[in-house]
Amino acid sequence: MKIKINIDRKHVLATTGTDLGDQTETEVSKEGLGELWVTMVSLLDMRTSPPTLVLYSLKGVDAASIRDAVQKKSDEDAAERTADNERKLTALADLRKAYENLTPSPDSIDAKEQDGKWITCDHFYATLTLSTDAGLKITFPSFWSDVCPDSERDGVIGEFAAKVEKMKEDVQAHNDAQFARLLPIALAAREKAKQEQEKADAEAKVQEQSALTARAKKRLETGFWEKETGSYNERRFSSPWCALVTFPSGPKAEYSFGDATGKWGSAGLLRVKCGPGDIIAWGQKDLRRPGNSEHNLLTMLDNGRMQSIDKTEAFRLWTARQTQPSISDMGHGAA
Repeated sequence: MKIKINIDRKHVLATTGTDLGDQTETEVSKEGLGELWVTMVSLLDMRTSPPTLVLYSLKGVDAASIRDAVQKKSDEDAAERTADNERKLTALADLRKAYENLTPSPDSIDAKEQDGKWITCDHFYATLTLSTDAGLKITFPSFWSDVCPDSERDGVIGEFAAKVEKMKEDVQAHNDAQFARLLPIALAAREKAKQEQEKADAEAKVQEQSALTARAKKRLETGFWEKETGSYNERRFSSPWCALVTFPSGPKAEYSFGDATGKWGSAGLLRVKCGPGDIIAWGQKDLRRPGNSEHNLLTMLDNGRMQSIDKTEAFRLWTARQTQPSISDMGHGAA
């Protein structure tokens, strides 16, 4: 039978004095290869004509060279199969040992569904954790091997099926008991945290109202509305501004601008003369997106607090003031 072989071109040239190139044709027979014939046939690429022996750098074109190359390949394959089998046996032994030593480990018990509802914490919107390391969990060994068939792996795991099922039942029973024990404690702690938060919120509200009252008193005493402004990107925004607003000629507002110290991106103070019933405006222009510019209208109430209004309300208040100089409505959202 004629086949193509890939040869060690330099070796053949050095030993025979003939340059046969990287590939040449030669004759092989079943008798010449003996027990290696089947292995040789398995290594043939039958898509070529004649078939190509898929081995490289043969040291010659004679039958002995071909036998040596095929024998070497056969020995390498056998060694690889032996190594694969040893790796498989080792992997299965490791898996069996892991299941023999499998035990539950500590775990936190998280809030779970009870009576169709999730037990969640009102404080900071966090899920209620009953306790750290009060429960148990089963961490099954991870297993991956390209030399272990799934059937053999599943067979090893199946040896411990009864043990695993019993362990799952025990863990579930333990966790349910811990949940029942710890739930009242956790709910009481959550209620305490809720009450503390409500108390803190109430105190903060009192402080906020006190601060608003103090600022309102200062406005009445000084006759000025003031607002501190933060730093800003002067390439994006113009300087903050404030103004006293009047409507002397109908619905079109007139602005008498007050003081503004925050120039060139720095923090500053807005200040404009204002008394009960007066209307002021303050804002800042967005140079890139003018539609997003800030523009606010406020009126001072009799108690010195400021109330946000829109342009129509401002015009109505200013017009009404011409016949009724003061307003006494505290107003919703007064600040």
